[in-house]
Order: sequence, then C-alpha cells, then structure tokens
Amino acid sequence: MAQKDGQLLPQITIGNSETDLIQLAEAMPDGLGWWVEQYFRFEVTTSPASQKVQRRDLALFLQYMTTEERTDQRVAWTPRLSRDFQLHVQKTVKDQGRRVWSDKTMLRIMAHLKTFAKWVHKLRPFPLGNPMAKLKLPAVGMGLEVDRAITPAERRKLLDAADLLLAIGGFPIVIAKFWRLRNDPAVPYAEPCPADTLPELSLGNSTSCQRHIAVARSA
Repeated sequence: MAQKDGQLLPQITIGNSETDLIQLAEAMPDGLGWWVEQYFRFEVTTSPASQKVQRRDLALFLQYMTTEERTDQRVAWTPRLSRDFQLHVQKTVKDQGRRVWSDKTMLRIMAHLKTFAKWVHKLRPFPLGNPMAKLKLPAVGMGLEVDRAITPAERRKLLDAADLLLAIGGFPIVIAKFWRLRNDPAVPYAEPCPADTLPELSLGNSTSCQRHIAVARSA
C-alpha cells in the first residue's frame, strides 16, 4: 500500500480487465467524503464540466447525510437513507411553493448517486447491501412539468374546472349540437341565440337560450 506524508493511499493496478484493480487496506479511511475523492481519482473519466455536476450532486447527498446521521461514514449509508433523500429532493420547495429540483434534475442526482454507490459497494460492501440497488427512479418524459409550470392556485382552478365539466355531464356536446341546429331552417327557434353567449353556456351559467338547448336536447 502506497504512503504519502505518512498517510495510506489506495493502490491502483492496471490489469487485463476493462476495470482498474484497486487494493484497499483495512486501515484506510471510510468516510464517504474520502470515497468521493477516490471515485473521481480512479473511476470517473468524463469531461471537467460533467465532473463538476457529478461532484455537486454527490455533495448534496453528503450534506443531507451529515445533517440526518451526523456522520458521513460508509456504514451509515442504508437503503432507507437513500429513500429519504429521494423524498427530500422531491418534496423540498421554495418560498413560492415551487420545487427546488425538477423531476429531471432529481433523476440526474439519483443516477449519479446510484453509480457511485455501486462502485463503492464493489470495493467495500455496505453492511445492508448496496443502498441504491432497490431504489426505483421515476420515469421522466419530455412533457410539461405541471408542478413547476403553474402555481398551486392555478392548479386548483384547473382541477375545479375539470370537476365542473364532470358535474354538468355532456353539456358541451349539447352546445355543439345546438350550434349545428341553429343553422337548420327546419328548426323553429323563437329567438336568436347570440354567439357571445357560448362561453357562458360552456360553464352552464346562461339561461338566455334555454329553449334552444331544449330543442337541441330533443333533436
């Protein structure tokens, strides 16, 4: 085992396999902060910009772990801590009620953490197994992220509008049928229904064209 300034350092040996062979002594440090440094020294081969993002993501987890567990020792990283960290990333919001980390950012953070945990576990297994092995990452598509696109008040209004449509049943269909019948000379309307009443009708609040609606329902 190599030494530098009186400290033990891991030895790395290039073998015939695709991966480097790292030899660790029992007296080596076991804090995750130390493991992160070895991870970037021996394993990570991405660009400096990508490494900066990876370091930031891993540092976020280490900060959470030291806050919750009061230590960054490898043996304290458990599957339950990983699940709690994922919930922390998903649920943390700003003062305005918007999430700090989007779904895509959360997925990137957890993916970096999963790769790091697998590498550490290969060299020095965790007592309860790989803490990230059974953690399921949510699928994130290319669609609109509703939680970040609208405020909670706007979301409630949209849901209330959807509930209203369910409450009035097929009323919009009746309106469409009415406007088709409106141009049919064979249907005797007592009075015209102006076009500007359509928005009111779509909300079920107008009574100015009840007779027309009755004709449309019976047609």
